[in-house]
Amino acid sequence: MTGEDFVIIKAPDGGILGVRSSSEEEPFTKDDFSEDYEAFKEKTMYREWKFVYSSKKADKERLKQ
Repeated sequence: MTGEDFVIIKAPDGGILGVRSSSEEEPFTKDDFSEDYEAFKEKTMYREWKFVYSSKKADKERLKQ
């Protein structure tokens, strides 16, 4: 989308938890996300959008931080 590389997000056990963009561009959308992507709300750069494997709602809450 931005042409920038993705950054690997490592899991505590050393595996791969997910990815995020390295782009500092401003997102086109900052609101009206589905529940699955509500952590993207009001982020100012694409690099703040994290795409991670989640097996629990608690994982989603952790990503909002």
